[in-house]
Amino acid sequence: MSRQIRLMYLPAPPARIREVLQRRLPQGWRLLVLEHEDQAERLRLLRQADALISGGRIMTQAELDAAPDLVVVQHQGVGYHDRIPVAGLKARGIRMAICPAGTAESVAELTLFLMIGALRRFVLADTLLRQGRFESQALRGEARLLHGRSVGIIGLGRIARHVMEVLRPFGVGGLYSSPRSRLSAAEEQALGFRHAPLDVLLAASDVVSLHVPATPDTARMIGPEAIARMKPGAVLINTARGSVVDEVALAAALRSGHLSAAGLDVFDPEPPLPGNPLIGLPNVVHTPHIGSGASDTVELKLSWCVANLERFFHDGSLAEEVERGAAGEGRP
Repeated sequence: MSRQIRLMYLPAPPARIREVLQRRLPQGWRLLVLEHEDQAERLRLLRQADALISGGRIMTQAELDAAPDLVVVQHQGVGYHDRIPVAGLKARGIRMAICPAGTAESVAELTLFLMIGALRRFVLADTLLRQGRFESQALRGEARLLHGRSVGIIGLGRIARHVMEVLRPFGVGGLYSSPRSRLSAAEEQALGFRHAPLDVLLAASDVVSLHVPATPDTARMIGPEAIARMKPGAVLINTARGSVVDEVALAAALRSGHLSAAGLDVFDPEPPLPGNPLIGLPNVVHTPHIGSGASDTVELKLSWCVANLERFFHDGSLAEEVERGAAGEGRP
């Protein structure tokens, strides 16, 4: 393409992300970045953008409407349903791709940490020690091992499969539930997980881990009824999306003791509103949506995203393309 390509990064990037983007930018391209989170500046830059990297911030339809030259959106992660106005992209024939590079490994690692942290009562142990209370004997009576537990995996995408893999060295197996896909018999045997209906999984699992996208079908799927079906003393892990869980119902179950603990990387909305019932509970390990946020993962992802966009403008190819619009093909 003869003219200069203008690539925008949607949220205001920290210095590290800006440096990686600038270093990976193809020759002759122009990088559009916000100096700070200012909507007027965002709209001004969107009016110039040919391509966009969505770095996790929610993009509104109004923002899409402000970008008349936009032909391609590259999502930095894999969970795009609640981050990008898909219908608007389809209507204009704007092409879109996700970036799986590094996601499964990074999110699976955090999932494992949240499982162990919740079972071993890391938050309570850390809090007590910071208060000068060295209560190792009391905590030994509450902490539990991950080894040998039955884990229920809800979903069967790349992340869910990788979670199964990282659990194997801990002697952990269990059940998985997915309405649209199944592992082969050989994969089930190798990973130590077998398919089961959701109700069976909830009732049988010591730890339930969520790995589904944010869609109308998954909204509040872990609500009062599902929580009531869970095994008493079970642990809930959510590294998917906050909207999948009824936070009020989860908080009530954690306070009552029906669930012993939770590990949460996501909330609804984000950031959590003041008074969120889950923040501060002693039996909750929480992190601020950092599942794929490790610095080495970010470098890998940004490099992959820029290379994918470069191919698109070279020959029209787009790896990991999703939700292709019917109104047009986009223009490389």
